[in-house]
Amino acid sequence: MNTEKVLSFDEYRKLFPAKFVSALKKRFPPDGKSKREFSLNKFLDAYAKLEVSKEETDPSVSQEKIAESIKSKKADLRPRVSAWKDSGRDTAPEIKSLLDICCVLDCDPDYFLTNTSTLNKSDRQYSTNLGLRLETVEKIKAYDSDDKELLDIMTSSNPDALNSLLVFILYYSLTITGIKNPPSQFHGVNEMDVLEYRTQKNIAAVLAQIRQAYAPLRDSYIHSELELLRYENQKLHNEKQK
Repeated sequence: MNTEKVLSFDEYRKLFPAKFVSALKKRFPPDGKSKREFSLNKFLDAYAKLEVSKEETDPSVSQEKIAESIKSKKADLRPRVSAWKDSGRDTAPEIKSLLDICCVLDCDPDYFLTNTSTLNKSDRQYSTNLGLRLETVEKIKAYDSDDKELLDIMTSSNPDALNSLLVFILYYSLTITGIKNPPSQFHGVNEMDVLEYRTQKNIAAVLAQIRQAYAPLRDSYIHSELELLRYENQKLHNEKQK
């Protein structure tokens, strides 16, 4: 049985950069465009929003004012956060900041304060209960909200669209030595061609089902994007008028 060892202050300070960078990559996976800075920028966005939400309690403050506060806070936080991930600077956050970091990264303080490599103990419990690898659970938690919504739609549909896709993918990946009663147009054709035809037909049907179920979410997303574009266009227009 593994037992967690509480780190001394020197150990905490020494190990924090590596643990912090590892958590960044897991909670904010790098995209293909800017792998080095993407995770850090996503963290800074979330961290700045958290800080501003604690400081700004007036519900009448405009979204434009909040956006400006977040932008300013992000600029203030960047040097400090960059120092946390630099092992050569020998710096680590104080407990108050550490709790905020854990909130943004959705991890237990024990991840930083002990020798454990598990970000969140509940993740390991989910891994055990679902029969999935811990890394899989952590990756799903890092999905964007729209991706999670789509995953919900796929699994809650009737029949289960996600399960159907997985079955067809597995079916296609298997080596099948014989297929009974192939379509007439495939008589004398390689059996793998028949398999590909049937699989593509089945997958196309499932994708059509997903598309229909996803339509309300897609329409809502498009509406949100249009509203954001209108806001940015109005902001640009106001700046030009100054």
